[in-house]
Amino acid sequence: MMIQPVSKNINSEIPFKSIILPSPVLEKTLVTTISNLKYGDNSHKLRLGGKLLAQNLNTLLNDGKLRFLDFTEKSNGYASVNINSTIEEPGSSNWDYLVEHNQIKQRFHGEGTIGLIAALAEKLGKKHVRIEYDDPGFKQLDKDEIPYIKDEIDALHKINPETEQNFLLTLDTIYNRIASNLKEKVINDLEEIKKKIFLN
Repeated sequence: MMIQPVSKNINSEIPFKSIILPSPVLEKTLVTTISNLKYGDNSHKLRLGGKLLAQNLNTLLNDGKLRFLDFTEKSNGYASVNINSTIEEPGSSNWDYLVEHNQIKQRFHGEGTIGLIAALAEKLGKKHVRIEYDDPGFKQLDKDEIPYIKDEIDALHKINPETEQNFLLTLDTIYNRIASNLKEKVINDLEEIKKKIFLN
């Protein structure tokens, strides 16, 4: 039996990818972020936070490493991450504690887990992992966002302040559509990532 020699033209590099384990804490973080985007106010901060979470998770999923990331939570509500079963430094709390009618109520926000995801993405060399309002980059659009607002940009070019009676109202309407479409893109991105991790 003859064994064929391996061709030198074959690319021997294996594209490693990290595997993010489908933990309850990560699922709750994604569900909460998506829900806040869908039903919260149309704030720039919510959209940017969701956009960065999606980008940071994609950075981890395509980091060229072969490792298992398991986002968990300590009994005190503080986030933590296990990398290949080794416990890393814990993050901040995932919860707010509110006092109402002499009762302490808990509200999950997932900021501790979101912070750990950002820190891991930063270690991989990703820039802008957190919201930085003084950075002009946060006022720019990414190329993949432009198709979502193309119709609105076209509409802006067509209005003329000299002939448009409701010029300011028209501008406001177009701006609201732009904000809504960009938010919809972030929701879609997060839901796609959730499907990848949780296979549903």
